[in-house]
Amino acid sequence: HWLAAVTSMSVSDAMRLLETAELAEEAPATMDALKNGDLSIRKANAAGKAEAADPDAGAELVRRAMESAASVKEIEQDAARIVTAAPSRSVKHWTRREG
Repeated sequence: HWLAAVTSMSVSDAMRLLETAELAEEAPATMDALKNGDLSIRKANAAGKAEAADPDAGAELVRRAMESAASVKEIEQDAARIVTAAPSRSVKHWTRREG
């Protein structure tokens, strides 16, 4: 709520901004685009999610979002498809009974 009050943005926009900043830490193409002012927060948020799920496809989405007149909705839909199609990046560890 503090960020929203200080910046005069809505609470939901402030939350999206913070989420996008977190995503960009693990998404280099998204981070670069944000630093250069090439993407809106909404496009960067969607692209960052895609890049976290599938780095190659996400980076390509960042490039497309910067170079085309794709709408925010189109970028968000493409990002959702990338996230859905991406293999799980979690790793499971276990030890056999014998140790």
